[in-house]
Amino acid sequence: MKLFRYILLVVFIPSAFIYHLFALLEIYSVTLSSLFLFSSITLFLWTFYQPRRFKR
Repeated sequence: MKLFRYILLVVFIPSAFIYHLFALLEIYSVTLSSLFLFSSITLFLWTFYQPRRFKR
């Protein structure tokens, strides 16, 4: 899970942020970039919740 979190932090969230900036410059769709940014941040936060969920 730490590797997945690291990949999200280093690759997906910065690329989603850059994609969102390009969308604000009207190069890409703002709706798609907002969904991409929201889903990547939500998935990153979910990785902190996930280990506690299956812990017994």
